[in-house]
Amino acid sequence: MPNNEIGRFVSRWAGTVSPVLLAILLILPVSAQIPKLASPEPEVPPDPLGRRTPQGTVLGFLNAARKGEDQLAAQYLSTRARGEEASTLAHQLFVVLDRRLPPNAAEA
Repeated sequence: MPNNEIGRFVSRWAGTVSPVLLAILLILPVSAQIPKLASPEPEVPPDPLGRRTPQGTVLGFLNAARKGEDQLAAQYLSTRARGEEASTLAHQLFVVLDRRLPPNAAEA
């Protein structure tokens, strides 16, 4: 290749490859340095009544109501009722469930 042709080849190569090479060199280090933030799951405080699962909720309700602790049993319900009204509702629900559930349902 004559000197003139080499100069044109280098200037063409530098003109087209340089911006691409420069972009790659600028992007790669930046993307490699971005820390991956782990989003930890917020810890859910333990439920003192054991309502972490549906089964725990039902068993807790049944155990409290069976002992006659209607106020405690009412805490297992999702109701707008408060106080004596909630306790009465819990007792009524227990009576219905106790009559209709098979005897071994609480053991499951």
